Amino acid sequence: MAYLKNDEESKNSAKGKLSSILSELGEIESSEALELIDWFLEKAKYFRKHRNREKFQKLPDKMERGDIIWVNFGINVGDEFSDIGTNGHFAIYWSQNGFQIIVIPISAEERQPEKTLSL
Repeated sequence: MAYLKNDEESKNSAKGKLSSILSELGEIESSEALELIDWFLEKAKYFRKHRNREKFQKLPDKMERGDIIWVNFGINVGDEFSDIGTNGHFAIYWSQNGFQIIVIPISAEERQPEKTLSL
């Protein structure tokens, strides 16, 4: 198995795909397009570390259910929670299994209840 840097055919294919990504982003606001590219780069670095079995950032030792933490949810599509245009959101820590952490996002937006009860 060759590394991408040593495989000219695959490297040329990758360059074509990166060019296609730039074309897709051409009609998107510059700041958002650059933010998405930064997100891709961050994910590529995590992927490389994972493939090379390198260590990731150490997680805090003493998180307890209910702690308020700062989370970068990344850029997501559709109705998924997304951090586009922000540096993250507060969330409630719920549980952890290895490097998988379950959190409950906290919204900064006030919402009116759909129905009110009169007592």
